[in-house]
Amino acid sequence: MSHLVPCKVSLVAVFHNEENSLPSLLDSVLAQTRMPDEILFVDDRSTDGTRRALNRFKRMSPVPVTVLILDDTTAPGGNLISKGRNLAMACSKGELIACTDGGCVLDRNWLANIVARLEGDPSIDVAAGYYGPDRKSLFDEALAAATFKTPEELRGHTLPSSSIPSARSLALRKAAWKEVGGFPEDLHFSEDSAFFSRLARSGRRLVYAEDAVVYKRLSHSLGALFWKYLRYGRGEGLVLRAAQVYGVRSAAYLAGVAVAAASSAFPVGWLALTIAAAAYLVRPYKRIPVFVGLDRGPARPLAAAVLIPIFLATCDIAKIIGFSLGLIERVIGRQVFGHLVRYGV
Repeated sequence: MSHLVPCKVSLVAVFHNEENSLPSLLDSVLAQTRMPDEILFVDDRSTDGTRRALNRFKRMSPVPVTVLILDDTTAPGGNLISKGRNLAMACSKGELIACTDGGCVLDRNWLANIVARLEGDPSIDVAAGYYGPDRKSLFDEALAAATFKTPEELRGHTLPSSSIPSARSLALRKAAWKEVGGFPEDLHFSEDSAFFSRLARSGRRLVYAEDAVVYKRLSHSLGALFWKYLRYGRGEGLVLRAAQVYGVRSAAYLAGVAVAAASSAFPVGWLALTIAAAAYLVRPYKRIPVFVGLDRGPARPLAAAVLIPIFLATCDIAKIIGFSLGLIERVIGRQVFGHLVRYGV
């Protein structure tokens, strides 16, 4: 029977221009039912009031807070979130490290629940918490149904999967981070996926902590959503991750375009496209009761049902383009699309 062995816990996060979202995150840190033993926050070249907000928090926090600075002197080479995470983890004193991100809000029991997995079982090296959508509008609800998995969907996943772990909701042993060389600093995006793959290959045990919940801010427009997923796709192209998935996705969209073009002569093509689209939409439509709800009348779920295909197509096309760009960079051995790299959602 497992029992908790209390460990020293360090909480780390890296921020870039998060002045507007920081109050919600910092308030949620202070509201935790279990506080970390220390907090290490990293400011990466912020041009707004992020650093001032972090320093204010440092003065009011009941536990020690260290504010570390990444700039062109300490970490030349652009906004690399991996550098910030590795710096904070290297400076941390805890046996366990909990990690989250800007644009997030922590459930009040998040730290207690995610750390309990590691304290209760020494064989566990990484606990992957759930990150859900911070929903404030119909746009958010429909986007959540299109792009977020429910906690129930994640239960059967073999870790690491395409959805978890994520550095937004994570706890791990410092020894495990150190053993695999930390987060890869040559990647701008999908760096956490590459890191978790390294952990899994090294034989480290990863588990899912469904009750450790972080709420993530969503993209605020279709354009922001496109750029976000283009950057994700580029990161996966650079490390050649999920190449088979991208191949199937690209082939499906090309086939769809071809069938649509031929449907003027062969109307049965539209029937085939309708069936294929319906099959693709089954899973996100099943999430409507969870993320949109059915208790406010039919109009809202129906509106979400219209938005979901638009969001899915935007994400898919953006990721295909991004993956292609990343693959080109991988082949030529040089990153030439660095101007696409920027923080934000």
